[in-house]
Order: sequence, then C-alpha cells, then structure tokens
Amino acid sequence: MCGIAGFFPCSKTDNNISILKSMSDALSHRGPDGEGFWSDGNIGLSHRRLSIFDLDLGSQPMPSHSKKLIISYNGEVYNFKSLKQELIAQGIKFITNTDTEVVLESIEFWGLKKALSLFHGMFAFALWDTQKSELTLVRDRMGEKPLYYGWQQKTFMFASELKSMKCHPEWSATIDPNALSKLLQFNYIPAPLTIYSGIKKLEPGCLIRFDLSDNNYKFHKEQWFSFNTLANNSKNNIYKGSFADASNELDSLLHKTIKTQGLADVPLGVFLSGGIDSSLITAIMQSQSDSPIETFTMGYENTDYDESAQARKYSKYLGTKHNEVIITSEDALSVVPNLSKIFDEPFSDASQIPMLLVSTLAKTKVKVALSGDGADEMFGGYNRYFYGESIYRIIKFAPTGVRKIISFIFKSVSPSRWDECFAMLNTLFFVRINTSHPGEKIHKISSLLSAKNEYEFYSILVSMWYRSNPVIGQKINVNEASKDIWLKQNSLSENMMNMDAVSYLPDDILVKVDRCSMSVGLESRAPFLDYNIVEFATRMPINYKIEGNKGKLLMRSVLSKYVPEKMHSSTKKGFSAPIHDWLRGPLRDWSEDLLSEDLLAQQGLLNVDLVRSKWREHLSGKSNNQYLLWSVLMFQSWMDNETHK
Repeated sequence: MCGIAGFFPCSKTDNNISILKSMSDALSHRGPDGEGFWSDGNIGLSHRRLSIFDLDLGSQPMPSHSKKLIISYNGEVYNFKSLKQELIAQGIKFITNTDTEVVLESIEFWGLKKALSLFHGMFAFALWDTQKSELTLVRDRMGEKPLYYGWQQKTFMFASELKSMKCHPEWSATIDPNALSKLLQFNYIPAPLTIYSGIKKLEPGCLIRFDLSDNNYKFHKEQWFSFNTLANNSKNNIYKGSFADASNELDSLLHKTIKTQGLADVPLGVFLSGGIDSSLITAIMQSQSDSPIETFTMGYENTDYDESAQARKYSKYLGTKHNEVIITSEDALSVVPNLSKIFDEPFSDASQIPMLLVSTLAKTKVKVALSGDGADEMFGGYNRYFYGESIYRIIKFAPTGVRKIISFIFKSVSPSRWDECFAMLNTLFFVRINTSHPGEKIHKISSLLSAKNEYEFYSILVSMWYRSNPVIGQKINVNEASKDIWLKQNSLSENMMNMDAVSYLPDDILVKVDRCSMSVGLESRAPFLDYNIVEFATRMPINYKIEGNKGKLLMRSVLSKYVPEKMHSSTKKGFSAPIHDWLRGPLRDWSEDLLSEDLLAQQGLLNVDLVRSKWREHLSGKSNNQYLLWSVLMFQSWMDNETHK
C-alpha cells in the first residue's frame, strides 16, 4: 500500500519539487520503503511506496511504456496476474512484477472505463495523460482506499490523507460547520464532506477528469461504479438456487478470493476477532497454507468487551500461530492523544483504539493482514438488521399518543436504574438478559418511538446526537447519503444493509481500518469486498442472510464446514471499547480539560450548556453518554492539535 499526492499548476522549479517532497514526507508512514516525484511543468505528482510486490522495482510515479501515461497509485489490483497474461498475449512486454505496471498498461490498451471494470481490488490513483494534458483521479468501487481533493487559493491539490495537503504553502482551509454537525450525528464525516470547507473526499466508484490544456481547468465528475445500481438491479436477478447451493458457491468464491488476496512477496496474517467473519477468513486461509498462518487479536481487562478467549479457541482448533494483546486503560490513555494526528480530521468510532493497537501488534510480524470487514453489510451481521425489523413492526401500528406515553415512561427512568432493574430480575427470578447495558438500549428504543417512517427510523438508529444539536447555528437532519437506494419493495433490513454499504462502511469502517493500519505501515485487505462476492451478496434473498434474531446465515453455514457449529453459536460483543468506564476513570482529566466551559465558550462552535450537561450526566452514572461525548472529545482533541501545531 502507498500514499499519493500532487497539485497543479506546478512547474519544474526547485521550489515545487520541494513542496512535493514535503507532501510526500507527510505520508511516509503509508510508504516507508521509497519515494518519488515527477513534474512536467503542468502538474506535480509524488508517491510513497510500501513494497508488497517486486520489492526492487516498481518505483512511482510510473510512466507507461509509451510514456503517454504517468500514474501515482495507491492500492492492490488482486487479479493483476491474469490481466497481465492477457496483455502479454497481445504483445505487451513488462519490466516489473508489480500490479502498478499492469494497471497502467491495461488503461492504455483497453481505455480507462474498460480497464476499471476489469480491476478487482482496492485503489485510489492519479493518472496524467501527457498527450491530452488531462488529470484523472479515481477511487475504487467500495471506497477501501482514500482520496482527498480541493482548491486552495489558485492551486488544486489532492492526496491520500489531509496531512499531506496541509504541507502546501497555499493551504488555508477553515472548519465546515455542516461537516462538524454530521460528525456529531454519525461519529464520522460522510463523503464528500471533510471537516474543511472546500476540501472533499472523492466518493467510492467515482472519478474526476481535469483538462489542463488551457487555463480554464475544466473538470468532469462521474460515477464509474454504483453500488446503488448494482443492488437495485439485483432485485431483478435474485439467486434461484437452494440455500445449500448458495453456501457452496460462497465457499468457492471465498476460496478463490482469499487465494488471490493471499498473494504477496512479504509475510501475511489475519485479524482474528473471534467473530464469524474473521474466523471464516482465517479458516479458509489456513486450509490453503502448509504451515500455521499468523493471527492477531486484542482483548480487554473488562470482560464485558473481551473476546480474546473466543479467538484463541478458533486459533487452537485451526492451528494458527496466534498473537494477542490485552488492552488496559493505560494503553488507551497513551493512544488517545495521537488519534487526531492519525485521522487528520475528527473521527469518533471508539473501536479506532483497539484497531490501532492490533495493527501495531500485527506489524511486528507481517506486512499484510486480511480482515473480515464488509461481511456485516453484505451478509446481515449487525443487530439492527434483525432487531430493528421487529421493533419497527410493533412501532408502526402503535398510535402516536401511545408511543409518546411509552417513550416518556422509558426515559423517566435513567439507564443506570434500568440496569439495576434487570440485575434484580436476574437475581430474583434467575432470568438471564442476553445484552450488556440494557438501560442504554431502552433509552435508544424510546427515541425510535418518534420515527414517522422506516427511513427516519434508520436515521435515528444510526445517529448519536439526533433531536438536540450541540453545533451552534446548525440543524441536524436525517441521513441524506444515497437516499435513492432506499426502495419501497425492499424490507427494512435490506434497505438498512444497502444504506450501510454506501455510508457507514466506506466513511467509518474502511476509514478506521485504513488509517490505523497504514499509520504503522501495514496493508489491510478485505476479501468480503471483492467485487465477485459483493455482486453475489446483493443477489441473495434476505432469508439466506437473516432469520429471526440471527444474521450471517450463509457465512455460518460455510464456517460450519471448517469448525464445529457450537464454536460460532455465541453472541459476538462487537469490536468496541469500554469508553464509558475510561471517561469516568483514566481519561477523566483529559476529557475535563477538553470539555471545560472556558475552552468551549472561547471556541464558540458548540453549545456549552448542552455539552456540559451531558458530561455531568455521564460522570454521575445517571446516563451512559459515551457516544455523544466521544464525538465531541475527538473534535476537541483535533482542535487542540490544530491549535498547537
């Protein structure tokens, strides 16, 4: 994996080369194995390389054989070897064994659109056509690799991470209040927004072309791949085979994908969390290896969140070489202050902490790690897909007045009191409530009672701050991202899965994995996001994914071919962190400083009284406001980092 950056206009002067080098140096963690720069007097490109294939050759920016095209490329096209053979058959000769060269020659031979349709992988790249004086920025189908862009004064710049763009002397971006509002709503900033006004994220499956042949800098943006279109078209192409047929086909697809993604000229391993998705990746990868593969997991001192024992069971049964780290509150305290530097813009999915620590562990043994990311969205893994359907079915038939009364009753009792009630039931009647923090979930349900339709129900479900908004002068709305994917003929579960695939997955999950892994120079690969598997998943009937309160039915069926079913019958806790305890304990002083009345008032961006009241509630134990507060704290920490640069 690599880091790319560039800008125009850019002459060949020493000053511009120096700027390119500064932008490149800011991405050294993404590519510690080499760097390169290129400029022809129109545009400047820079590149940092993390060597995965052909460790000696493959430096970038790389020219095509004809010298017509120049590319600065971040990613992996996993099927590059088969594409290479097709090109060789057409008489094209290759100098390196890299996928970068195959990408270049594929584009030159087939044209960009055709080549993109053939690529199976994750990528973001800048392509310069020397004959047309045309720059094209491209991002992969599902948004696995990042690409930022925007104008600053009279300069257009782009990069894999914002920290690179900030190195340009014309950088002068200011905070976008709308983006801040979205951050506090979702815990991430949805594309195309960034925390900075005028700076954007290129959306998954999109490309932008700039004509630099004159000084007008005309540009054209288009979507070369649409998950919305794929998912909607799949409704007319539903899989007709039996469940057993689908299970066998998924097994075969995963075998092919993992074999392809398991190719590298460096050591590989797997993130093994103990859940269905990563365990399935591990089982198949180990079945293809003659020696124990490296697996990595993390656990907590807090047993409510610890799944390391389950991961160890899988490792022992499958015969992997297992590595684990148990996260303490001291670990969290040491990591948290650096998060804003790693993510560049405020990002508040608390599982960023364990992801960063397990990536650091994995880097000590391997250079590439496979993960189970994307499985939940493709095959129905999140609790909201099955519990949400059940809850909404009850809500929609209840009169508005009844809903208000129930909501009032639920909220009149604090979450901590609800927890005590459930604990008392367990003690008196030996009733086991199979959920952690039931009071918090009851309060969430009370908020859902106000939903007027399925779409608003989903929006409330995935929002942290919803009705009240701490961003001064901003009104939080429902999630507008790709609303056209919400179809009346779909079930609520199907619509939620599709929405997550185009919003939560690329803007939260994949951002988290990319920044955490690349911050330590580790490449992460996600087999479940291979195009063949994504296309297969969209064609599956919903009852092949979800039944009752159980999800990932197809994946469970495949996993049962490798491990006993009883091993994966337990409920997964999720890759989360005990933030609520840390905020009241080791992170309390850090939080208090960032949430001080004086600092909040001085900044003038957030409602001081609202934020402080939520902080007091949390400290008292009356409510668990960890998600509300973590988004504010990550913004405040980011602001603090920006101020003290």
